[in-house]
Amino acid sequence: MLYVSLVERLELNRQQRNDLSATIVHHGIDPSEFKWQPRGSRIFPELIVTALIHLPTGSYFLLDRSSNLRQIYVAEFSPGANSNVDRNQCHDVLEVVDWGFRWVELLRRDLDTPDLWAEVSKRKELFERATAQGADNTPFTQDEV
Repeated sequence: MLYVSLVERLELNRQQRNDLSATIVHHGIDPSEFKWQPRGSRIFPELIVTALIHLPTGSYFLLDRSSNLRQIYVAEFSPGANSNVDRNQCHDVLEVVDWGFRWVELLRRDLDTPDLWAEVSKRKELFERATAQGADNTPFTQDEV
């Protein structure tokens, strides 16, 4: 018996993927930190889309179809410009690739931005350890100076 798959794949071509790789390198990010992974479309269950995942952060970029018209593409990525996730409708795949370039810029911005809340937590933890009951708070000895 012959089984026919009704699953459709939507992915960037090799040149488009290579262009994204060159942009990643241009922005000083190690391309070995990324992996292309198949995912199910959010809109069409019979569609498999491919996402580019930044493994250390979980940030991603993917090409999907719009629920409005199947001929319209969606570039979805995280981090977004002003939110955690951006979704932009595109009329062709080249427009999607342009959003991919923008995503790399946003990822670089995110990687370069310090996490001030994490710093506050670290400082608090250091302070709590330093002031913990039983902590040795004697003056420095001559050898320690």
